[in-house]
Amino acid sequence: MGIATLYVDNFSGRGVKHTYKDQTKATVWGQVIDIFYGFNFLKAHQKVNKNKIGITGNSRGGSVAWMVLDKRINDIFLNQGEQFAASMPIAHQCDMGQQFKNPIPTKTTVLNVHGGADNYTIPEPCIEYEKQIFRPEVKKVGGSSSSYIGKGWYHSFFANWEAEYYRYLVTFGKHKEGIRCPLNYTTDEGYSPDEMTNFIVSNSKVFNTKEDYYKMATENPRGTFKLLIEALSNKKNGCMGKGAMEGGDWGWMKNDAFKPASKSEILKVWNPIFLKFWKENLL
Repeated sequence: MGIATLYVDNFSGRGVKHTYKDQTKATVWGQVIDIFYGFNFLKAHQKVNKNKIGITGNSRGGSVAWMVLDKRINDIFLNQGEQFAASMPIAHQCDMGQQFKNPIPTKTTVLNVHGGADNYTIPEPCIEYEKQIFRPEVKKVGGSSSSYIGKGWYHSFFANWEAEYYRYLVTFGKHKEGIRCPLNYTTDEGYSPDEMTNFIVSNSKVFNTKEDYYKMATENPRGTFKLLIEALSNKKNGCMGKGAMEGGDWGWMKNDAFKPASKSEILKVWNPIFLKFWKENLL
């Protein structure tokens, strides 16, 4: 069809195999920077139209596909007037400080995709954030955003194994006591909102005040992140939980040796949506 793909491996060059146990090994912001360098690599390629570059990713990669849509980040790494033509963030986390409270969107066309049954990175915050990106007072010329929520789909809904429960996955959804993490968008000044900061300080053995937290975050961001996780996972009042569903409805199944993709009810719906979006926006 005339569409090429560039796969950016954010992990191997950093000696990382996974981040589900330690999110500091390869930061999301580091991945965002990688992606902009990928854009600059592609735009210099003789076969690539720089005005027709798209981005997609799942879970953490979906968060990256969200984060490149703000002009405050985009304009640091790209020339004036350059941005991704289209973005499809999939099953991404939208409530843990990786987006601006008052976003300034690029002119990118966006399709926000989530599984309706996703209990790992729940879809509701992303739907709310989409409304914030396209709020009436933002004068946006070109671009658009829509959402598709797959009924009954879990995280990694297109995966080639049967969905099952993984108890070690860290979640920011409802804790077992029903406590929910405050929404944590980045303010215009570059801080967490007071609700999240106060929650962290009140559950931390290290930070006595918000100023303590901000000072350490500036001087030692990696160490601060680890302490933040400790505060959020506080056994008594923390809001982090563990355990979520992962997988799809084809491939390796518990009761059958293998179920071909042609028999997947999810893929019958998902594949046409995926291909239609890229055909319309990149061709």
